[in-house]
Amino acid sequence: MHSWFNMLARILRFSKTSGPMVEGKSFPKQQVTYKGKLANSVHWFGYGEHAYIPEDQLNIQMVIGAQSENRVSLPGSPQDRPKDLEPGEKVSYHPSTGSELRFLSNGNIRITAPLVEIVADDVTMSGNLAVTGDLDVTGATALSATVTSNSVNISDTHTHPNPDTDLAAQHIHSQADTDPPA
Repeated sequence: MHSWFNMLARILRFSKTSGPMVEGKSFPKQQVTYKGKLANSVHWFGYGEHAYIPEDQLNIQMVIGAQSENRVSLPGSPQDRPKDLEPGEKVSYHPSTGSELRFLSNGNIRITAPLVEIVADDVTMSGNLAVTGDLDVTGATALSATVTSNSVNISDTHTHPNPDTDLAAQHIHSQADTDPPA
């Protein structure tokens, strides 16, 4: 039994990230410190996830195949975790900024961040959209359904003249350019 503990003590240990990430041929490596020793380690994440770990971050370090050059670290920040999770909730968060993507136990998703950018050629949403605050649209907008303002249908009644093609608008603009101010 004692030999198992000795073996685990040789392959599992705590370490701290202590240097910059360097892209390797296959894996990015980052310096870690453990028991006063400096070494390179691969920080391991779940499928499709990756992060550049800041210095002084706590890790669980493993040695794979009992070969000291095969170090893998599992970085974590349990001390900085969001402490208000409900049973069944999952969160992916940034320990330094507090930004988070939270999967709530009722099936909803909540994003908390100073700014959320969606970069895509097209974005499709279905369902109702509630906007709290101002809506700033920059670009052409086509609305194919009824448009209401203060519960009044303004779909076919609210128009703006096009100053480049509407003769009445051109006349108004040309008069404004030549008439002296009142």
